[in-house]
Amino acid sequence: MNFVNAMKYATIKIFRNHKNFYFMLVIGIFSLILLMIFTYQKYMTDIHEKYLNTQLFYREISVMPSDITSDVDALFYEPIRSIPHVLDIYDSRYGIFYTESPTFKEKIYDGVITLKYGSNATFPKIVEGNIFESNATGVAICSKNFYPSSYNTKDIIGSNDIFLDGEELIGKTFKTESKIYKRVDGDIIENGKYLKEFKIIGVFDNTVSMDTPNTCYVSGGDIEDIYKHTMLEVNSDVYFPYTVLVDDKNNLGEVGNAINTMGYQADVTSIIDTEYISKLRIISIVIIIIAIISLLVTIFVYLKKNALDNSQEIGLLKAIGYKKWDIIKINMAKMIEMILIPYLLSIFIFEIIFFLIELLFKNYFLYYGYSLNHLIDAYFYTLEIIFILPIIINFIFIVKLTKKKTIVLIKEVI
Repeated sequence: MNFVNAMKYATIKIFRNHKNFYFMLVIGIFSLILLMIFTYQKYMTDIHEKYLNTQLFYREISVMPSDITSDVDALFYEPIRSIPHVLDIYDSRYGIFYTESPTFKEKIYDGVITLKYGSNATFPKIVEGNIFESNATGVAICSKNFYPSSYNTKDIIGSNDIFLDGEELIGKTFKTESKIYKRVDGDIIENGKYLKEFKIIGVFDNTVSMDTPNTCYVSGGDIEDIYKHTMLEVNSDVYFPYTVLVDDKNNLGEVGNAINTMGYQADVTSIIDTEYISKLRIISIVIIIIAIISLLVTIFVYLKKNALDNSQEIGLLKAIGYKKWDIIKINMAKMIEMILIPYLLSIFIFEIIFFLIELLFKNYFLYYGYSLNHLIDAYFYTLEIIFILPIIINFIFIVKLTKKKTIVLIKEVI
């Protein structure tokens, strides 16, 4: 008997026993759980790695000049710029600035814009359109999926398209208005607004850079101009460090030591925390082990409860002349079908769930720069776990039964 005929015979036998249905149901549930675990674990790990590799503050060192009471000059900047692996150095006050844009303040948008310090060292890797020189003014590179607003759960969680097409905004201008603060009798009060205009000359994909979609890169000179008109008076007695940007997070220690030898105080801006990913991996492994143990128990219970049916079937097949390996083929084909059918159904259900998550949380993923991708390996990992164990156990069980004499098998039934 060839394997195709064995499959045909096994298909008929599968649906004649309700115990097979419950076994297939359990296999399907385990498959779906494993698919979700593998996909989620890989998804969160990839996000963590991507965040570490794209966010600049993981490559930043804060440096305080020796004399904080006087303005720094080239004697401070140039020696630090000349250190190997240093890409840029700038006043930390001008690294990021939150403002509002009356140009975009309409409908669902509150007009909140995040202005980031832009230079050849800080620009996203891929920019469509043009970039600007460090001494440029009045130009901006904004998110391609542009959302000029602060986070709003009502709009973000949903399938409606809430993003402006940044590519259509190239060449257009927008205004910003930043609140001016001053001190009066020891209190800080609002004293008007400072207006500034920017022209969008390029766009970037925030799902690659992991910037929020209300982000626009502008020159340090523009942020300095806004800061001096709005915040300088209330912060005149506060001293801020300078930010040194390094080419790779692995070179932070080397650059920090070099800066310290110059007599400056250097501190790493952000410490990389891997505890969350470590815990996630441990939890995933524990759940997978529990699933494997549960699967083993299910297999043994199923085979034990079907021992009588198997003995009867094998005894009758041997009695009418079926050879040992034909009987093994039939039983193995039966087990393979009982695994593959629920496995394929679990993939179908998983794809539906995946599609619904993509649809309902599309805006959420775009807002935070996440991308939900299929993990092909998850399908193989799941298939290996639910396929190999049952096949091996069933093979051993059937081989033992086929070694028994026909009369013994039939007597066990009687």
